[in-house]
Amino acid sequence: MVAAASQLHVCLHAAPLAPESGDGPAGLLGRAWPFYDFANTEVKPWHLKVSYAVYDAKGRHPSVGVFQYWWVSGELWRSSWKRAGMSHTDWHLSHGRLAYEASGDPLTLFEYKLEAALIAPLPRARDLDQAQIKGVPGGRASCLAIVPGGAAGGGEAKGPFPTYCFDATAPVLRSMSSPDRVVTEYRHVRAWQGCYLPHDVQIRSGNRPLLTAHVEVLEPIAATDAALRPPASAMKTEVFVNEDVGLKDVDVETEVARGLLKKRIEPEYPAEAKSAGVQGTVVLEAMIGTDGRIHDLRVVSAPAASLAASSFAAVSQWEYRPYVMGGRAVPVQTTVTVTFSLGG
Repeated sequence: MVAAASQLHVCLHAAPLAPESGDGPAGLLGRAWPFYDFANTEVKPWHLKVSYAVYDAKGRHPSVGVFQYWWVSGELWRSSWKRAGMSHTDWHLSHGRLAYEASGDPLTLFEYKLEAALIAPLPRARDLDQAQIKGVPGGRASCLAIVPGGAAGGGEAKGPFPTYCFDATAPVLRSMSSPDRVVTEYRHVRAWQGCYLPHDVQIRSGNRPLLTAHVEVLEPIAATDAALRPPASAMKTEVFVNEDVGLKDVDVETEVARGLLKKRIEPEYPAEAKSAGVQGTVVLEAMIGTDGRIHDLRVVSAPAASLAASSFAAVSQWEYRPYVMGGRAVPVQTTVTVTFSLGG
């Protein structure tokens, strides 16, 4: 396996753009977005408690946990995961600040994906070129795929691509297929403060369950709720993770990025993937906070769910020397590639 940290980006604020509208796949995505925009200013402070079970690579031996989410504004929210042997909490504060606590085992990929599945399942049409949003035949559902490079008119990009399927008669998201060949299904979708929230979620690879979740509590809270205040003992850093934040490229060579890496955990080649002859490259994106630690880690593409999960588990523990610009540490974005090869 070969793991390489590549280009870095400094995080800068960008002015928001108008959402897409009109007919076709881009129009469908544009119409659906407001129903999944939980950061909209009309949404009042709220709290979500979810029971979940995360499974091993064979879809067995579920480990039960609880995910909770508190939201006040686009600059103040909290996410918390807890199960036997693992506890992780993030407090997102104003001006890109983050406080966090973590103990025990690292957060797994599919536990992390649960937050996005519930709170932010859709990309914004305004963040994409309309030519990237392609219609996909979906039987009784309306489906669309996000195809990289669709606007360039060049060679065809290789799939699979992120695919979203909605009710044929309403912009209610029913399923999402990610590039790592993982399907997320949304059931018992209900309205909450003008938005849609599924009360049951299943994340699976083929017929194997990876995570199942059920909403237990959905309630309004006060903006001053004590759960939103991190304890003095929490670790602190600066990292822009809000979807309204834009990224501006900084020309940093790959070797410079590698030079910042000071703690590296090698991903394990999953036995079931190796025995099945599965190989290829996993691409991940993450924010490196001013503390030099990995935050907001995301899988961009992967040949299989098991390779994505292994890469996520290892890279989430990497540590860097803080990136310094203008005499001060700044949060940056990094892309990491992990290559699994049967030939070594």
